[in-house]
Amino acid sequence: MKQHLCLFFLASLISISSFSQVQKIWGDPHLVEKFNAEAIKDPLYIKLKADLAVISKNAKGRNTNAAAARALLARNSELLKSLYKKTNIEAPKPMNAYRQKKVLAGRPGLQSMLLSKAIFMGEKLNKTKTPPYDKEWHGGDYGYMSILPDTSSSVFSAGKTVMSFGTAPNPLAIRLGNYIQGYKQNFTVPTNPAIIAAEIKLEYSFIYDGWDSYGARLGMDLLLEVKNISGTDYINLPDYTLTNTNTPSYNVKHKHIATLYPSDTIDTDFGEFHAAVDTSFTISGYVTPGSVIELILGAGFDKNTVRGLNGSYHFAEFILKKITIHYYKTAN
Repeated sequence: MKQHLCLFFLASLISISSFSQVQKIWGDPHLVEKFNAEAIKDPLYIKLKADLAVISKNAKGRNTNAAAARALLARNSELLKSLYKKTNIEAPKPMNAYRQKKVLAGRPGLQSMLLSKAIFMGEKLNKTKTPPYDKEWHGGDYGYMSILPDTSSSVFSAGKTVMSFGTAPNPLAIRLGNYIQGYKQNFTVPTNPAIIAAEIKLEYSFIYDGWDSYGARLGMDLLLEVKNISGTDYINLPDYTLTNTNTPSYNVKHKHIATLYPSDTIDTDFGEFHAAVDTSFTISGYVTPGSVIELILGAGFDKNTVRGLNGSYHFAEFILKKITIHYYKTAN
């Protein structure tokens, strides 16, 4: 009996010990609230947040003010350590000046089995579209803790869509995704009865610059929806669902064609990030003469991204430079 009691108390101690372990803040609004409830009691932290907000507000485009943000957080590292300890939150790793840069090629498109059995119908039927496109488009989740990005720098006539976030007055860490924006473009397939397939090439560039603080999760994707085109090229692309929690009936399934910035976490007090790509994507499929092909292409934050605890600045610029469509007939 004594042996059983000893084992029971030992198990209880282990359970209490594991419960009392420090917790990671990433994406947990309850831990963010807990931290802020303690942090706002300290005048030094209130000043730190105010100073970071000024740095973030004064950032513009690719001028991110990252050096100033890094220096300010470094000067306040002891203050932050004490607050993490008080709230039993896992402290970040030691800060370094590592400047993270990612150059990504995306997914170039698939070698189509369909077109290997078809014949190009010639340059006369080609159609090339440059900005402006038919329509601007956006979609995503605007539910709890979501704030839409500043898009005031977007230039529709140039095919340039911009998403910018700074430090919000809201004390909670704010979600960035699921938010995507981009363009719609229609192409009418010629009525030539010989046409069986089309190949579409999308040429684009992308940059992502900014900084964030402890607890942030980053990530940007490029999505595509094509209507009135069929075949394994499109079907085999990974599905990606956008949802709008304020409109339950809105549930659109797109295809994921590229990772513009891979999922990443900021596990130090400060993280700086940069990504750039200038590339193209090609897709093909069966089409019907006289039908209308609708392309919906968008870039944006993936559904798991959140801003960091102490401040942030994000700037993303996506430019859809050109869409080219070629038509094919049967090789037989």
